Amino acid sequence: MLHSRHYRSARASSCALRLMISALLVLLLISFLPAVPAGAAAMNAGDELQTIHTAYAYLMMGMYEQPDATALLTAAHTAIERDLKTTLPLGPLSGDVDAQFNIFASNYQLLITQAGKAGQAGQVSAVSLPKGTLAHDAARSMAKSVGDLHTYFLDEQASDAERRRMSGDTSIVNFGMIAMNVDGEYNVKQVVDNSPVKLAGLLPGDHVVALDDAPVNWDNRNSVLGNPQDGRTYALRVRHAHASTDTVLTVQMHRYTRDTLNVSVLDGHIGYICTHSFYPDIAQRFDEALDTLHARGVDSLLIDFRGNGGGTNVTDVLGRFLPDGTMVGRSEGRREKLDFVAHAAMRPMETLPIVILVDETSGSASEIAALALRERVGAQLVGMKTAGAFGTARFTDLGDNTLLAITTSAYVSVNGARLNKIGITPDVIVDRSVDDMLNGVDPQMDAARGEVARLIHAPLASLPYAG
Repeated sequence: MLHSRHYRSARASSCALRLMISALLVLLLISFLPAVPAGAAAMNAGDELQTIHTAYAYLMMGMYEQPDATALLTAAHTAIERDLKTTLPLGPLSGDVDAQFNIFASNYQLLITQAGKAGQAGQVSAVSLPKGTLAHDAARSMAKSVGDLHTYFLDEQASDAERRRMSGDTSIVNFGMIAMNVDGEYNVKQVVDNSPVKLAGLLPGDHVVALDDAPVNWDNRNSVLGNPQDGRTYALRVRHAHASTDTVLTVQMHRYTRDTLNVSVLDGHIGYICTHSFYPDIAQRFDEALDTLHARGVDSLLIDFRGNGGGTNVTDVLGRFLPDGTMVGRSEGRREKLDFVAHAAMRPMETLPIVILVDETSGSASEIAALALRERVGAQLVGMKTAGAFGTARFTDLGDNTLLAITTSAYVSVNGARLNKIGITPDVIVDRSVDDMLNGVDPQMDAARGEVARLIHAPLASLPYAG
């Protein structure tokens, strides 16, 4: 993703004023919420309602396109019904943004009361839920409802990783799996080096069945696999390729750091740079990689953005391939506009022909880089359509060690391409199936190598540069 600093306050607007008034009304409603029975102190319904309101307010004020308040609150209501295992019709939601939230808050109070009575009758007890469950699931559902990949909820572990990243520490605590949806199942597309699951023996193409006996599928992946605890041991049940029975892997969770990129030479002449994320040191690491490749006499570059979800300093990376000051695009939002200009930092411009590998896991900064290099220097893209995460995210603190990422602007390329929620269609479309991964073959890489061969036999002058 493209990152920026926390979204701290709204500018003076009627929406902001209404939401401030709404916050006071919410606090008043909180004071009337039923007391939590003895032994159930894990959940505080009033605090969780306040967290939901914070998420709602920032979504309404911060999104680059103002979302539909009714859609947000309906998504939150559905998540709460699911958590409490009880139902209660919501609505009709009417009036302005604060009036709609007050209707939601009243319904929330009724849901809590109704679930509490059900628990007393020996059915489902709302207060047995872990602290934060209602607020976090509501915030996650509201963020998901806007349909933008830069708007999402971060649990405590993900929030800690984001705060560390902003201070220059890119270490993380997670399982280390990049996955794909295969008929609703959670299938592993890539296993991250140095990660807990890599050390435990997870393989690309594995089907993840369960974690500590909790079934895992594509829809529940965030709730089951999210927020892993450093130092804890997990039992990960997987189905290996061509296996008839499941295997249980012992995963020892630990903090680790992923390399920014790896570099090698393919076929004796292709400089291969496989990137993992646009970490703060991305430009320095690109410089080191390019110096290494030039010393080995490569005649072309193959840059792999598959699995790269983005990050920061994309204009510095582009400055290695474009003249300093080259305009590549801009981001546009309700409250901000930002030009994207290549920063060369006195480094000579690379002139070798470029092929770039992308797929559905290429997002944000990696998408911007791929698109800019195609538009500006004629780089050829090979693989599958990218994620469509052309936006800038800001993070707001929800007050309980979690964050909410909000898309504050969307990217427009210098040629006018608006691909947020759409993605880039490669020049050469090649899929890599689960069977390919299981059999250890990579048709996308094969196609990219073929494209390099085609380019280096063509006159370099034929490569367009829109200067």
